[in-house]
Amino acid sequence: MRKTLNSIHDYFIPSHYKTNEHEHRKARLLINTTLLTAIFAFFFLGNTLLFEMPVSGIVMIFCIVLFSLNAWLLRWGVPKNWVTHFFVFVATFSTFVDAYVEGGLYSFNMVWFSLGPVIAVLLSTSRAGWFWLVVNMCIVLMLGILQMTGFEFPMEINPYFMDFMYLNSYLALVFIIFVVTLNMEKASVQSMIRLEENNLIIEEEKKRSDQLIQNILPLQVIEELKETGASNARRFESVSVMFTDFVNFSQISAKLSPEELVSEIDFCFRQFDAIIERNGLEKIKTIGDAYLAVCGLPNEAEDHALKTVQAGLEIVQFTKKRLKEGGKFDIRVGIHSGQLVAGIVGVKKYAYDIWGDTVNTASRMESSSEPGKINISAVTYALVKHKFTCSYRGKIAAKNKGMLDMYFLDPV
Repeated sequence: MRKTLNSIHDYFIPSHYKTNEHEHRKARLLINTTLLTAIFAFFFLGNTLLFEMPVSGIVMIFCIVLFSLNAWLLRWGVPKNWVTHFFVFVATFSTFVDAYVEGGLYSFNMVWFSLGPVIAVLLSTSRAGWFWLVVNMCIVLMLGILQMTGFEFPMEINPYFMDFMYLNSYLALVFIIFVVTLNMEKASVQSMIRLEENNLIIEEEKKRSDQLIQNILPLQVIEELKETGASNARRFESVSVMFTDFVNFSQISAKLSPEELVSEIDFCFRQFDAIIERNGLEKIKTIGDAYLAVCGLPNEAEDHALKTVQAGLEIVQFTKKRLKEGGKFDIRVGIHSGQLVAGIVGVKKYAYDIWGDTVNTASRMESSSEPGKINISAVTYALVKHKFTCSYRGKIAAKNKGMLDMYFLDPV
């Protein structure tokens, strides 16, 4: 049965309706309602012949022909809303004619006046429903006025026929409305299911996009951007900045293919990312083979120097292990503590960055370090000396910084 009905839908409903689920559902309902109404019209035609009611029989034939025409109009490209108006017009006009000829308000057709506005709303628009509701109410009011003023309708009513047809009309109307409502409920449930599925997809995509954003910007900055659309730069009085740089990178990378080079850097930086996250630091960026991270922002931390030194130790330990396993690069690490300003600049391709003398000094600590060692400033040393053992290197010249006290962190 469903297969046959689907075949009927495919035959009469133009393909452009199938691209819009809402309109396609309404088109299917139009075909179903037309089909049901035509079937009941056939049934009533048999009853009119049985009770020898020729006028009603002619009206039923009229309905069958025009209801059947609805499906063809849709197939021939007449807009669905116009086909719906035609369907409601046929139902309303035939009901009025039959009611006028066969007894006014006492005609069995009176129950069918309620079908038009309902079908207009379901298959077209609420405006169409209101229009046909007003039309039908005016017709019923007119028949009622004629009835109350003693107007004699053209035909004498056969009481047995009218009782029988009233019963059948009521049952048929209830059945049609029930089937149409059932279809609407099914469509509503399917729409809810699709909506939930789409919401799940959207939620997953949102989580994925949020995760990508969190890989670029700190969570606090993301929340600020969501709330205000902007993020103000902020001064941090006490943080620790760490720079790392691969030793002899240019000479070694010249001997590697681009694929080998990128693969090796990617593998190392992924491990650095894990170490940084584990120790509570914030990755700022990579610049070629250099890696920049900071602790103490955007959330302040009293032990920022300890966490940064610990992360540096783990990076050096990983790099040494990697070299033994066939890795290509040794590493230098530099750490300095102090104040800086952090924030995002521009409106495209947001990047969280840090500025200040602390950043420049940390860079000098790295460039003044040695392979496999962590070079820290006097400020950082004062913050970690109670927990880590360091070797004083003396005052060492740093580019644009003059002579600076530096310390090597002793291996753990």
